[in-house]
Amino acid sequence: MKTMIHTIKEINARKDILPNHTLGYQIFDSCYTISKVMESSLVFLTGQEEFKPNFRNSTGSILAALVGSGGSSLSVAASRILGLYDMPQVGYTSSSSILSDKFQFKTYLRVVPSDMFQSEAMVNLVKHFGWVWVGAIAADDDYGKYGVKAFKDKMESANLCVAFSETIPKVYSNEKMQKVVDAVKSSTAKVIVLYTSDIDLSPFVLEMVHHNITDRTWIASEAWITSALIAKPEYFPYFGGTIGFAMPRTIIPGLKEFLYDVHPSKDPNDVLTIEFWQTAFNCTWPNSSVPYNVDHRVNMTGKEDRLYDMSDQLCTGEEKLEDLKNTYLDTSQLRITNNVKQAVYAVAHGLDLLTRCQERKGPFEYGGCAYIPTFEYWETISLFFAYRISISKTRLISMRPVFRKLIVLICVVGEIGVCTAYLVLEPPSMFKNIEIQNVKIIFECNEGSIEFLCSIFGFDVLLALLCFLTTFVARKLPDNYYEGKCITFGMLVFFIVWISFVPAYLSTKGKFKVAVEIFAILASSYGLLGCLFLPKCFIILLRPKRNTDETVGGRVPTVDRSIQLTSASVSSELNSTTVSTVLDE
Repeated sequence: MKTMIHTIKEINARKDILPNHTLGYQIFDSCYTISKVMESSLVFLTGQEEFKPNFRNSTGSILAALVGSGGSSLSVAASRILGLYDMPQVGYTSSSSILSDKFQFKTYLRVVPSDMFQSEAMVNLVKHFGWVWVGAIAADDDYGKYGVKAFKDKMESANLCVAFSETIPKVYSNEKMQKVVDAVKSSTAKVIVLYTSDIDLSPFVLEMVHHNITDRTWIASEAWITSALIAKPEYFPYFGGTIGFAMPRTIIPGLKEFLYDVHPSKDPNDVLTIEFWQTAFNCTWPNSSVPYNVDHRVNMTGKEDRLYDMSDQLCTGEEKLEDLKNTYLDTSQLRITNNVKQAVYAVAHGLDLLTRCQERKGPFEYGGCAYIPTFEYWETISLFFAYRISISKTRLISMRPVFRKLIVLICVVGEIGVCTAYLVLEPPSMFKNIEIQNVKIIFECNEGSIEFLCSIFGFDVLLALLCFLTTFVARKLPDNYYEGKCITFGMLVFFIVWISFVPAYLSTKGKFKVAVEIFAILASSYGLLGCLFLPKCFIILLRPKRNTDETVGGRVPTVDRSIQLTSASVSSELNSTTVSTVLDE
């Protein structure tokens, strides 16, 4: 946190980056929990003050970007919300490979490499030492699970074996923890990979000490290889000799002096500094209700490892940071700290490029630039879209019938050709899946060529989109009964069903995938049929007097005497027609 503030002040003092702008900030403590991250993300987006930030130094300007969160699972949770609103997020320590998926996390960036590279490096390390029988343990979160999954895949590709794969529970469970310990004790594998953070690893370390397991070689992920929480003398007989990959360290000029310049009296509203001061010096700051950073977790002995919420001793303000025996003032191992600085500078450089943006050369659609105070650029192109739609409508109406038939023929032949090639060259087949459950064999459908399947789906989407756009721009042609309106609503139903189908299909396994496919096909088919034929059935069955060539196909306004129009409704129809005519012209 202090590094981020130091970096922001450094940027504001520079003249070559954002010379006419000042960066502000809001800081929220995630407490290393997903619920707090979700809460903070919503506050960032809404700007509401129901949940006030732990520290704030801003003028109420619109949020430009978010730096964080501290772990992969926390970043995943935040990005799923922020991505919906195209809010940029820059991570400084979240390395899970899932965050590289731009379909799910389109606005997430980071200054650390993906765990795919770390997993590959671990396998190369195993190969270098000639190990062929290795165990794997993961934290019960996105970081651990995806990290171990990538490691196991790389091991399989290298023809190496994974002896066992276990998960450390996120919330302490003696039963689950004993299962992990038993796997370590009973396995003949003496080399074990640990993909977890130092916080989640602590209960497992205590278990290793309790069971006196010493004859193991541990391969550590970057999240705990340099952690002071694990690197304690009493743990050396059990984890001494651990090898792993760490973030590069560096020196940040001026940071140590900035860290010394901290005191609760400088800002009574800085609750994070007050909390730090109280916890560091075991005292209570006068007139403050800020509690300690209390650790409520229970270790393997069942005893609570925690501090009291408050201390009877009051802080005098004369306490000296130089007397502390912790890592706060240790600037010799700046690894993740340096990543925080790089993340802040990445945001600053991005904003600086926006301030220097030239029209028609910008990063947005049609070379547009953003207006920095609000970051809005869509007004810079709305009239353009309205103009293009008007031109498209005019061209569609004036198109000759022979061209329309030719377009339909090409689309039909193209669809038939792709489907025929798919079924002849690489047809789908059945295969036995034994990876999901060891005790069951699940028969699944092998779709054959993914390229052909994607081509078919892509072609269907293209045809549906063309159909929708065509009927939409021509939906107000002057017919008493125009089928384009029915087709427009039918295509809307089609898109809604298949957009809902994608997440439902990806989240199901085995036979349920077939059920989801059948439901989507039936729902979209009946939706199209209903939108196309229900209006016709309405006229045939309930308005038989309107079922004539003159009424249905004619362009002369008719009045159904069975429907009594009020003066207000007639006026509304006339006004709507007038407006539509003016827009069309």
